[in-house]
Amino acid sequence: MAINLQVPLMLVLPQVVEAEEGARSSKIPHFFGLQGKVIHIPKHIALKLDNSLCVGSSQGWLLLLDEEANPKLFNPFLGSRVQLPPKETFPDIVSVSKKDESDDSQFMVTYKYRNSLVTISMTVKELQQCLVSKAALFKDVVIVIDGLESKLSFFKNGDDKWTELDHGGRHKPYTDITWKTSRGLYSSRFYLVESAGDVLLAARFVGEFVRHDGVPVCEADLLTDEDTQPLVCPYKTLWFQVYRLNIDENRWEEVADLGGRSLFLGGNQSVSLSAEEFSCEPNSIYFTDDYWERMNEDYLYGGHDLGMFSLESGSITPFYPCDSGRIEPPPVWVVPMPMHDMYRPRK
Repeated sequence: MAINLQVPLMLVLPQVVEAEEGARSSKIPHFFGLQGKVIHIPKHIALKLDNSLCVGSSQGWLLLLDEEANPKLFNPFLGSRVQLPPKETFPDIVSVSKKDESDDSQFMVTYKYRNSLVTISMTVKELQQCLVSKAALFKDVVIVIDGLESKLSFFKNGDDKWTELDHGGRHKPYTDITWKTSRGLYSSRFYLVESAGDVLLAARFVGEFVRHDGVPVCEADLLTDEDTQPLVCPYKTLWFQVYRLNIDENRWEEVADLGGRSLFLGGNQSVSLSAEEFSCEPNSIYFTDDYWERMNEDYLYGGHDLGMFSLESGSITPFYPCDSGRIEPPPVWVVPMPMHDMYRPRK
């Protein structure tokens, strides 16, 4: 069953699927449109996504790791699902077995790490988090960054296993064109995106600990002499800067106008869309939380850092109603590509 909605959409996939009558929609897997429309994912599809971890989206497809950490693709626009080669076929995975046959949540994993074999016990969640960190799809190929050493592997339609792209890992570790630097009160993340023929670099500045009034503070200031518990000051995006690559002069130039376009950044493959065509705010950046390094450090927050940044005013506006400081797993943008460019699984 396909889901027919105006895109782009934000996928919210809470781990709690079954809901009592009258339960809030935030506990039910759903898509959220920029005009505020909430569409619940049909129950028969939602149940198949239960306990899956979404590790990214590309060309309208979601890359999910299921309850046993096996990868699969799901396209909500086409209603299509594709089971990818299992976790045991990744180049660095030697074997995966249940620690106890009566317990589906614990695994013994043997893998290659720095020219040695290592065997450790992992929960499903731990295995999901270290197996795949990013994915990109092309017409008949899926490419992922996988494993603790962040290698590059690919699957081509018809293959029964994952193949290491950079044999020997000479150029590892790999990362998405998203990287992070940290300087005290702030950290910065960078995204590369093609926009109407231009190459843009978006710099995202995140306050490491931000008070309720939007002021970043040092971690040492979270605990005062009178307090027995530290203040809860989650990380929070404070502003963006955007640069355009001047190819002729080989330098980056800051821009204050996106030319009637909107950027969508986060755990997805970064995209630029026409604001008029897709009913978005022009000159704006819509972002979701992809601060993976800190997302699980506190049960009170994580996945929460999302909003719309206006390049014109420099302000951030919330677009998603959230009554909780934590959204697990974090929401992700889903934007389909033109059919001639879209990944097509083998029939």
